[in-house]
Amino acid sequence: MFGLKLLFCLLVQGLAPSSSVKAGPVEVTLDSHPLEVRGSYNRPVLGCSSDVQTLEPGAYIIHSPNFDRHNPQNYTNDYTCTYQLRLKYHGILRFDCFDFQLEDSDGCSKDRLKVTYGSQALISCGRNTPRTLYGESLDIDFTTDSSGTDTGFLCTVMSKVSTSSSGLFCGRGFLEPGTYSLVSLFYPDNYGTSLYCRWDLSANLLTYSMEFSCRDFDMVSWDGSCEWDYLEVNGKKYCNGNPPPGEDSPLPVGQHVEVVYETPDLPDKTRKGFNCTVVVK
Repeated sequence: MFGLKLLFCLLVQGLAPSSSVKAGPVEVTLDSHPLEVRGSYNRPVLGCSSDVQTLEPGAYIIHSPNFDRHNPQNYTNDYTCTYQLRLKYHGILRFDCFDFQLEDSDGCSKDRLKVTYGSQALISCGRNTPRTLYGESLDIDFTTDSSGTDTGFLCTVMSKVSTSSSGLFCGRGFLEPGTYSLVSLFYPDNYGTSLYCRWDLSANLLTYSMEFSCRDFDMVSWDGSCEWDYLEVNGKKYCNGNPPPGEDSPLPVGQHVEVVYETPDLPDKTRKGFNCTVVVK
């Protein structure tokens, strides 16, 4: 049912699908990882490839050769692995690492993991776990030299669709005076999985001011954090236990507001979502 609903929303917003390269058949059970990757959910493992891999919405695993977190096995020397990852639908790719231990070296000159996201790149080695990264494309390169190895890494790539429900579509907008709705997908039914929506809204004249508030809000708070399901307003994240401002106390945001919401790939853990407004006056 979620797939049919999502396809309908994508068609309405003109997000035509493209061809895709399917992930390999190998699966890893991440039963003891935190938050998004914990539980009994299996994720397909992406194989190295010189070809572009176009990802359906969902979560995928990449890991170093011989990786086994319960029985650590070192990766091999003189090894190169490349991933060129793209979206099937308009949205975002999210990259996270949950185990990371490579040979250390000055400037990561020996073994290294390089992630290129858009026009930027992050190179990591040793025990410096890469931070969470976002990009409409990800190019990932794992390279080892001929001296020294370690237990390697396990990371996830989440392909998230950019879509919303009624109200403003995700994206940039210049607003006249009035009241505008920002609503999670499927509201008031439970929001879907693997979603990422960003509204970048500005009043179309400097003499106007804007306010943000939510009349209804229900997004999961994982272990008291707002890491996986959240609504973010001008850089501040909200989730259950830390709700956004209500209609009785709207948040002044000046002439510009950036609103983002994100959901994980856990189909039985979703909630009702939110119904919020931006008022320009």
